[in-house]
Amino acid sequence: MVWLGWDRLIELHNSQIIVKGCETQGFVIVAAAKAKILSSSHAPVWVRDNQLRCKDTWVGTLDCMQYYATVDPGHEFNDETIPWLSKTHVEDRSEPDPSSLQEMAGSGHSVGGIVNINYSGTNKSQSVQMERIISRCKCQFFYVNYGEADPILLQEVPPPPSDDSDMMKRDEGVDTFTLLHHDLNVVTNHLQYSMILDIVNNLLLHVELKKKEATEKLQSMRFQLQLSRVEDQKTPILSLQESVREQMERFRYFERELFLVLKAEEEEEDESYSHELLEDQEKLESELRQCKENINSLNEELTIRISCFKESQLQVQSTTHAKQTQEAYVIRRNEVCFKFAQWRLTEPDGQVGIADLALRNFVYTKVNRDNDTWSHQVELGWVKVTNLLPNTIYKDVLAPRDPPDCDSNRQMTLRVLCTERPPVGGIAVKEHFEVNLVPLQIQMTYQFFKKLMGFFFPDKNIDNEDQDDDMEGASASKSFTRSEKRASQKKELKRSPSFTATDDIDKMKERAANNNTFLYIKVPEVTLRVSYKGEKDKNLEDVHDFSLVLPTLEYHNCIWTWFDMLMSMKNDSKRVLISQAIKQKLHMKNRLVEDQPVTDVQQEEDKAKMLLGAKHMAPQEKPVKKTLFGKSHK
Repeated sequence: MVWLGWDRLIELHNSQIIVKGCETQGFVIVAAAKAKILSSSHAPVWVRDNQLRCKDTWVGTLDCMQYYATVDPGHEFNDETIPWLSKTHVEDRSEPDPSSLQEMAGSGHSVGGIVNINYSGTNKSQSVQMERIISRCKCQFFYVNYGEADPILLQEVPPPPSDDSDMMKRDEGVDTFTLLHHDLNVVTNHLQYSMILDIVNNLLLHVELKKKEATEKLQSMRFQLQLSRVEDQKTPILSLQESVREQMERFRYFERELFLVLKAEEEEEDESYSHELLEDQEKLESELRQCKENINSLNEELTIRISCFKESQLQVQSTTHAKQTQEAYVIRRNEVCFKFAQWRLTEPDGQVGIADLALRNFVYTKVNRDNDTWSHQVELGWVKVTNLLPNTIYKDVLAPRDPPDCDSNRQMTLRVLCTERPPVGGIAVKEHFEVNLVPLQIQMTYQFFKKLMGFFFPDKNIDNEDQDDDMEGASASKSFTRSEKRASQKKELKRSPSFTATDDIDKMKERAANNNTFLYIKVPEVTLRVSYKGEKDKNLEDVHDFSLVLPTLEYHNCIWTWFDMLMSMKNDSKRVLISQAIKQKLHMKNRLVEDQPVTDVQQEEDKAKMLLGAKHMAPQEKPVKKTLFGKSHK
């Protein structure tokens, strides 16, 4: 068999792309000095269920790739005033040569450098500051697309293999996208980090516009129906069905009238009367278009209402059981990976550093299946966090205790698994969330922890959130969330008949979008070597180079935000680790006096001194009183 495919090669020089999120301000310019994209067509392949699929691939290589982000997030532009980079900032310059004072002050061509872009605005010349958040790097992407193929037109294709063969059991015919960065040097503040996260969620993980609109309409309808009884859902359905019938009758009436007008135009020879018929024809065509739009709109709403009504009639257990019995096939796979990355977290000014993160062998995989479920997997070969805050006692914050094996590329320091189900009531459902870690060396101060949390969660008050450190507080927080949800639903029910108000539905959608239902969370046991310094000079939880064991953490059926989950895991871990640290402190105290016999009373006194301090436990002597003649007595 000879397959005559075709290849196309596209080369770009000094190319630029502007990307912007829909939830944050500011934008990012992605520039590359050289880009090559090869598109190929391959021989068709047989996939599951004896389906023949055609195969196309896209392979791209980008050299001297850079990322620029706005310093001022409030800067806006339109299609006529796009601030493109100059050729000097895009082309490859292996040896930076700051030729002007402005380049020297803006860090030249290194990462973190500031670039002023002058461009022509609507009325006058404008300028915008861009920061180089990723320096020159190499990037590759691979995309495999499978489409429908006609076996009748492709007679040279061999027959499909048997169903028992290994080829038919593999996940072939799956659209796959892989993005590979080799070495990354990154600098971002928390605003740029939020902007990049917004672009990744809404662009790289983009959902088709029509599908997204249909999903949002279905979700809004579900929220509306949650505020009404099941019996009350039949009346709007019957009303919509009657409206569709009326619109269909109008549509047929206008069709008959238009047919008669067109027939009269063919038979009429008088020009004046023909002009009147032409005006009637335009009016009838306009009425037909309007009727057609009304019918489509009503039919769409009717379909959504009937679908929601059927969902409310079905039992949840039977539906879940039916989904579990069906075999799920992979329909799409996305992969993002890089060999090494150096990421510096900075203050809002973009110049003062908070921490350095060194990452190696990072792989992220997202798999979509045909039963509306998907899974995420994150693997990280090695990680090291360095504290850049001034006057800190610990520089190396986080690192694996055992050095990585250079011969083994599959050794993982961190592995995260997450399986998701379709949202229920607008709330995302995490079916399984598991975190696996190797033994770690942790050296941290409360000041560094506060800075890091302020970077990733700038809208949260860490001091207030950190007050809930006991189990009762955590459970009370969870129960309060559920009781608050029930109270809000009852309050919404009392607002009928205005339950379809847009503001109420938007509030419900916003609350649901910010929460997740975690059915099962597991963090297996891991050994740690911990050093910690609290906020004050002397703290009970202060430890130095203590060997501790973090036991297995498990949570079931929790409705949390990601921040709530992180705080709960932090509080439970802190409680266990502090208990182990106190025991080690007492054990160390006892070892210092192990040569002397220690009684039970002395052990109790040592514990009291550790908790209350030696000053409060020292024996108080009675004051010495002197008599008139100089003799003293107690």
